Amino acid sequence: MARPKNDSRLIGANAELMQLVAREIGIPIEVRYAGPWGRVQESARNGRIDLIAGAFLTQPRLTYLRYLQPPIRDTQTLIWTRQQHRCSTSAGKTCRGRKALP
Repeated sequence: MARPKNDSRLIGANAELMQLVAREIGIPIEVRYAGPWGRVQESARNGRIDLIAGAFLTQPRLTYLRYLQPPIRDTQTLIWTRQQHRCSTSAGKTCRGRKALP
């Protein structure tokens, strides 16, 4: 989801999907910017946020979030490296500590 400058509203596919779900179930869902990602997760852990659309499933998050199954979408991640700096994603640990470009 994206946020227009100087606005608390979020836009994008997940924001639109949440509004479709809200209409379907008859319960309002407020889709808004709630701060940086770390603060959003902390707010979910503390019960200040009821839903995070688009959060990747991780073992630590399973302690404070429940995920829809099956997922509403699948995201593939691609990693490009210079030939002399290969990292094996199948090994899992060889890319840790390396910087990624946004």
